[in-house]
Amino acid sequence: MPQKLYYSGPMYRHERPQRGRLRQFEQFGIESMGIVHPAIDVESILIGWRFLNRLPLDVNINLELHLNTLGDAESRSNYRKVLKTYFENYRDKLSPDSQRRLDTNPLRILDSKSEQDICIISNAPIADEYLRPEASKHFEFVQAALKELDIPFIHNRRLVRGLDYYQHTVWEVTCSSSELGTSQATVLAGGRYDGLTSALGGKRVLPGVGWGSGIDRLALLMADNNVPIPAMPVPIVIIPETNLDIRSRCVDDQVYLFAIRVAETIRKYRSAYVVHGSVLND
Repeated sequence: MPQKLYYSGPMYRHERPQRGRLRQFEQFGIESMGIVHPAIDVESILIGWRFLNRLPLDVNINLELHLNTLGDAESRSNYRKVLKTYFENYRDKLSPDSQRRLDTNPLRILDSKSEQDICIISNAPIADEYLRPEASKHFEFVQAALKELDIPFIHNRRLVRGLDYYQHTVWEVTCSSSELGTSQATVLAGGRYDGLTSALGGKRVLPGVGWGSGIDRLALLMADNNVPIPAMPVPIVIIPETNLDIRSRCVDDQVYLFAIRVAETIRKYRSAYVVHGSVLND
């Protein structure tokens, strides 16, 4: 420790997928573990923001970075209690999903897009009011650093993460696209998850922060802007035959063995390769 990693591959949703979302999807992202200082939050946000802005997307996509803080574990716990008390006063007026969340995780009610919830949510307490001094300093550093780096952001005080292991900084990058629709506007999301190891039964606190982005969604954005996606290049290795007389159409077996060894070497570093034998000329 510390460690900085990236990943890419198929992911699966265990919970009930929302409309327009798939049970299996392709995602990539980055993770940094073992670093407490909020500078790593800023670095993670910066990498994601720079990546998205380097894609050949239409200016009308209008990428926006939304940022918030949940505070440390104690701040989050205090906020959760206050939020539960507030929503209990409106239990009968909440949507069925939000009534269920009130008993399991009241923070997730803030994510609701239901018309009957929106008005109630708009008057709910905000996390800023329940931050401990240390948590406030953490978020102040993140905001100051982003301003110093000229990264535009919106402090969205309603942005939360429902899972208990998320703490401190959380963020999303949203966009406007007819391909994604209103409910599918998020193209990258991340946050700090200092409480993850404890939630999994670990005996020590391991700070972590990272983000993920859906490849499927980015592909839709590219298609929406008529951006051609180039095919994966295939490396080709040409091995001459030992017999230069093409009329005999013969290849030394040692050449085939050599070609197999070369293909195996390429396979270790590249995902595509081609091995050809003799080319017959009529």
